[in-house]
Amino acid sequence: MKTLKTVNSIKNWTGKRVIIREDFNVPIKVKEGKVEILDDERLLAAVPTIKWFKKQKARIILISHLGRPESSHDHFLSLYPIVRRLEKILKEKIDFVYDVFEMEIKERIDKLPAGKIMMIENIRFFSEEEADDPKFSKYLAGLGDYFVMDAFATAHRDDASTEGISHFLPSVAGPLLEKEVTVLSSIIEKPKRPFVAILGGAKISTKLGLVKKMLEIADKVILGGALTNTFFAAHGIQVGASKIEKDFFEQASQIPLNHPKLLLPVDAVAADSLENPKIISVKKVDNIGSSDIITDIGPKTAEIFASEILKAKQIVWNGPMGFYENQEFGKGTKAIAQAVAKNGKNAIIGGGETIDAVRDLKLDSKIAFISTGGGAMLEFLEGKELPGINNLYK
Repeated sequence: MKTLKTVNSIKNWTGKRVIIREDFNVPIKVKEGKVEILDDERLLAAVPTIKWFKKQKARIILISHLGRPESSHDHFLSLYPIVRRLEKILKEKIDFVYDVFEMEIKERIDKLPAGKIMMIENIRFFSEEEADDPKFSKYLAGLGDYFVMDAFATAHRDDASTEGISHFLPSVAGPLLEKEVTVLSSIIEKPKRPFVAILGGAKISTKLGLVKKMLEIADKVILGGALTNTFFAAHGIQVGASKIEKDFFEQASQIPLNHPKLLLPVDAVAADSLENPKIISVKKVDNIGSSDIITDIGPKTAEIFASEILKAKQIVWNGPMGFYENQEFGKGTKAIAQAVAKNGKNAIIGGGETIDAVRDLKLDSKIAFISTGGGAMLEFLEGKELPGINNLYK
């Protein structure tokens, strides 16, 4: 197992300019011209890191992105509301820098008292960020003495503020990222058994590699959600008018339906429409009509899946079992969430939709570990190298 360089590997942080990459990409909505933060869990997750550096008397420079701005004029994606919320959480003032290129920025950083915080405007307002521009990375590095990568959720991105900057500054993993890597590494290297992996969601394209990896290391792999449509269709099973990814038929067909570790739906909820369904019925998966849309796993499937989940000593779950946003199609996801929560001391979950479903049911407090990563979690568990972490190993 590779070992991360952590914050404890630096002996003295006092007065040092510490650039911390966090993930404050929180869900927002615009109402009457004002931005409302819908969920501040990602802000709260970063608080222990920020407080640790405050205690060390470092000068803290926070960097994050928010959404996918098309230009620096997209003021609804400004980090200003994030700063205001973070000020309330921390009960202190934060110096907000609107332009990372402003002439006085280095002077402002030099004047920042030890233990105080500065935040730079949405780093994606600058096109050089997602281009991983070396000049921009070097410029960012020039603002600090050390770089702390704490944003696990963006660790699979090779951006200037996640990967590029680490080439120009002494770099370490922050406490939040360190915990993510430690927990997820334990699953790959030494999982408790029986180990059950639950993979759902819409696209098999984003999870096919992980399905194969989990079939290697898990004891049971449960597949649900729309991604099973492609899997069934690739094996010649009728899925009606359900969403499929034909480009992945060949790869999906290489995994046999009767794989001893694989658990697939045996029944499904079928509807005539996703938006305004008039006909909803439960059907066996080998009896789906040509106009049917598969919207959820069926009750028998939920029962079988739950039975395996309750026997597990290690659970990983990423992806809902159906179109759970519609209550008519959310029963499968609810049943799986309840089973996972009953065995929550052994459970790790990740992915925005999965976490939302669990929180909507007020079951999140029963889960042992909730990953802040979606795509990053999938890629890490698959065994891929993450650009934002590669330069943090000893």
